[in-house]
Amino acid sequence: MVSSIILAWLSWRFIEAPFRRKTTLGSHKRAFKSFGYITALFIVLGVAIYKLDGIPSRFSAATLAYAITDSQKRDFDDTVQEIIENKQLTLLLRDRDDLKPLPILVWGDSHARSTIPLFQSLCEDHQANIYIAHQSGTTPILGVIHPPNVPDLELNQSILDLIKKQQIKHVILIARWEHHPEDDHSTRLRDPSSPGKSGIEAFDYGLKLTVKTLHAEGVKVWIMKQVPLQKVYPPRFLANAYRYGYSEDEYLSMIGLTVSEHLEWQNLTHRTIDALPALGANILDPLTLLTNDNGYCIMEADGRSLYYDDNHLSKHGALWLKPLFVPLFEHSAPSTSDDIQ
Repeated sequence: MVSSIILAWLSWRFIEAPFRRKTTLGSHKRAFKSFGYITALFIVLGVAIYKLDGIPSRFSAATLAYAITDSQKRDFDDTVQEIIENKQLTLLLRDRDDLKPLPILVWGDSHARSTIPLFQSLCEDHQANIYIAHQSGTTPILGVIHPPNVPDLELNQSILDLIKKQQIKHVILIARWEHHPEDDHSTRLRDPSSPGKSGIEAFDYGLKLTVKTLHAEGVKVWIMKQVPLQKVYPPRFLANAYRYGYSEDEYLSMIGLTVSEHLEWQNLTHRTIDALPALGANILDPLTLLTNDNGYCIMEADGRSLYYDDNHLSKHGALWLKPLFVPLFEHSAPSTSDDIQ
């Protein structure tokens, strides 16, 4: 209240009163000219700052390391439509004809897309190539639709046909699983053959059908559980934390999503996923690499954000999960790829 009164008095004393008495600019014509010059100055300054990318040098290197993560959102285009048009699965490293393709397919939605840096690194490490199929908002589950992406049924069936045609032996399913079965969401999963099913029932039916179908074709299925959905926007939060001096490791580790909250949010989908080993699926849980000793889901490591928004991994975050997939690639090295079990 006091500060408002002070500001009001200052505004009256140095802005309103001088203009009313014409002691500052003398005339209306002169005043409008001055306003025009000031406006032009601000436009020039605005354009200059824009051209200089906001003058990033005004921030510390630590702040920029977090903030720049936000620019990684769409470094990779979706591939499913291209796959359907070309009638063949797309290689991850398209310009590496020298690398032998392994019979491995990464299949999923935008969460699969965000792991591309991880699989690129693994391919380079093992001098091999793999296949990838990802489409934002399209769940990699057979037999169900995900409005408004009604063509999901046909798209996923086409991917299955190409898995058979190109003799894929390992399929890695990666998606934002909890988003698809939400009953209070207009885009929840639906089973066309049984419209009365709830979203979670459609999810359970479709994912089990996918595993059974692939297993019947001699394909090993690997399902990565969903990465934690953060409650804050990590790049912005971490950049501001360092910008304003809140850089203590203890403070950062206590901000965000707890492990118990994550498990509660994923409870419905985990019931289905945890039952899939009985059908022959292998489960990969990124939570083992994304928690700290305080019981929180981490969102930064080594001075970099692990996310580019609240639910997608950044390049650094994707590479952080590398230990989860190393055993599969070591077993599938080119020298033994003809004998993959």
